[in-house]
Amino acid sequence: MNIFFYAPFYAGYGTGNITRMAALYEFLRQSIKEHSLFFFSNSLNNQNILDKLGYAIKITNTPDLNFHLGFFDSPINFSKGFLENEKEISQIREFRKRTTKLIAFDLFNKVPFFDIAINLLPPDIRIPHTTYFTGLEYAIIKEEVLQQKSNVVQQPNKKVLITIGGEDKENLSQKVIDSFSAYPAYHLVVLKGASNTNILHVSKNIRVLENTQKIGEFINNSAFVISGAGNTLLEAIYLGKPTIVVPRNYHEKIFFDYLRQNIPLFQLDQVDMLINEDENFFSKIRVKYFTSLDGKGKVRIRDIVSSLHE
Repeated sequence: MNIFFYAPFYAGYGTGNITRMAALYEFLRQSIKEHSLFFFSNSLNNQNILDKLGYAIKITNTPDLNFHLGFFDSPINFSKGFLENEKEISQIREFRKRTTKLIAFDLFNKVPFFDIAINLLPPDIRIPHTTYFTGLEYAIIKEEVLQQKSNVVQQPNKKVLITIGGEDKENLSQKVIDSFSAYPAYHLVVLKGASNTNILHVSKNIRVLENTQKIGEFINNSAFVISGAGNTLLEAIYLGKPTIVVPRNYHEKIFFDYLRQNIPLFQLDQVDMLINEDENFFSKIRVKYFTSLDGKGKVRIRDIVSSLHE
């Protein structure tokens, strides 16, 4: 059974889709036997992103093969301009010709090429003949983060993790750092993504790291987290850490608004409130977070794959 994973990189969209597909690739490689797995992107140069993230996965040219199953995770799946992206549409058409079942992630367009769509939030448009699996139960959590669950740090501290993600074109990380100028007792850890080239102006109580492979450990050791509305937000929820969300784009704003209907998430102007809350408040947040996301998304996706193979 030949299975491919396609995760392109586009400037301005970050690398969350590549991280997600890499985590799923590693999981399926270990849990499904007698299959050949292939990882593709829109450029072989994107190999450096996987290398920085610590994945032992090689991006290859598309071989002249037929595939039983393909995962298509593009950061513009949710974009209104998807159908105008001729290169992306051409790539999907090529995969469609040679693939029995095509699965898209976060599909919010009338793109009639996919058999299955796995969306974390409900789509406002549903494509006929496409089967949808929807909800946080399909969230893909990295193995390193899953391993932290058994060692969740609950005692109060004065550490805050800041991880906006992506290129952070508007340098929101600096805005967040500046919002803590009135709280010199707090120690900030700022994680910059693989495509973030901003220069940050920091003081001695601020530590800036790039491309860490231990984000779960940093989340776990923080009192609370400040992140964009992407993979790290889901990882913080999974580990029960109260999270301030700083959306980077329209899609992240939609995702944030959807999540906070049922999950207590916060905005940047609520820093004062979180700093002054007691342990009882944080304990209630943890319980709500733990019951919102169980971290078994990869297992459920594996079961979908297995059912297609029966």
